Amino acid sequence: MSVNEFTGDVAGESREARASHLAGRLAEAGAQQVILAGPGGWRALAPRATDLPGLILSAPDSAELLALAPPLRVAISAQRLAFITPDASLADSLRS
Repeated sequence: MSVNEFTGDVAGESREARASHLAGRLAEAGAQQVILAGPGGWRALAPRATDLPGLILSAPDSAELLALAPPLRVAISAQRLAFITPDASLADSLRS
C-alpha cells in the first residue's frame, strides 16, 4: 500500500513568522499534542497550552516537531521548517 506524502517548507518571511504560522495551522487542524524532539531528548506538548512558536524558535537545528493527529513531521533549522505529511490540505495550509 502506498501513502501519498506531501512535502514543503512552512511559509513565512522570517523565522518568527514561520514558527507562528506553523503553530497557528496546528491549532486550526485541532492538534492536541505534539512532540518536540532534539539531541537532548523529547518533550510532549499541548500546542494551545504552551508558547509553541517560542519553543520552535529556541529548538536547536536538527530538532523535529512531530504530530500524530494531524500526521506531520517538521524538521527544524535556522533557515527553514521543512515538513512532510500525508494530509494534502494541511500541506497546502502550511505552504500558504
